[in-house]
Amino acid sequence: MSFAGDVKNELCELKFHCPHCAGAQLYGMLLFSRTVRGDFVLQTEHAAVAASYEELLLKECGVSSSLQERSPQDFQEAVFRRFPEMNGAPAQIFDELRDTCCRCAFVRGTFLVSGMVTNPEKEYHLEIVVSDANLCTAYRIFLSENVGIQMKSITRKNLSVLYQKDSEDIEDFLTLMGATKASLAIMNIKIVKDVRNKANRVTNCDTANIAKSVEASIRQMEDIQLIAETRGLDTLPEALQFAAQLRIKNPDASLRELCESTEPVISRSGMNHRFKKIHEVAEQIRKMQ
Repeated sequence: MSFAGDVKNELCELKFHCPHCAGAQLYGMLLFSRTVRGDFVLQTEHAAVAASYEELLLKECGVSSSLQERSPQDFQEAVFRRFPEMNGAPAQIFDELRDTCCRCAFVRGTFLVSGMVTNPEKEYHLEIVVSDANLCTAYRIFLSENVGIQMKSITRKNLSVLYQKDSEDIEDFLTLMGATKASLAIMNIKIVKDVRNKANRVTNCDTANIAKSVEASIRQMEDIQLIAETRGLDTLPEALQFAAQLRIKNPDASLRELCESTEPVISRSGMNHRFKKIHEVAEQIRKMQ
């Protein structure tokens, strides 16, 4: 089962908050399964969605979806008796959803028949496909003004699509519909991703620091070897001789490890200063060669 399938199964298991919510959810399902020809055609691969649609039709309209195949006109008449406002322009129907719970149930119905949400492990994307451009515009306004959900819109293959890619907005949308488990799942996945990203950043930082330490050690050994072969290390001041001999004995040690091996301990800035002086001497020799 896909993440979207799990979300829809969770939504279909919800109980209605008031006697009007069942009608509101069916309202959304019918409206968003309606084609441009005016027929109601539910196409879904989710058995729970199909069962919920059938149950609500019988309860609210007294008809079965199978009746549509035998007599579409009778089916529509039954729907219009229950929802007379659906016999008009889709863009003018939202005033009937006055209670918050009913508005949420309506949104749930629209998502069940035409919505999709991707697996948050891969990406954050939720969308609702609408066959009518006017309905898409009206629904986008409805979401913004009535339930505080902002959606973007695009046209894809002559269909209008409302979508959201922001993870927090998707969480809000799922919570609004009642899919709290799915919303929490996204939050948990975000936490895991954040921890993983932080771990990767730390690893990358450590790797970079190790690389810098190795490069510094190689450069210091090259400087020391050059001085030893040309002038001799005994020409250096005692403090620089000490640092050079320490590096020769510990070619792979980091600057911190070199400092901690001294007695008394030399600060990192102090040890780094000595190697800078050694480098200056080596650079003078290189310029004279």
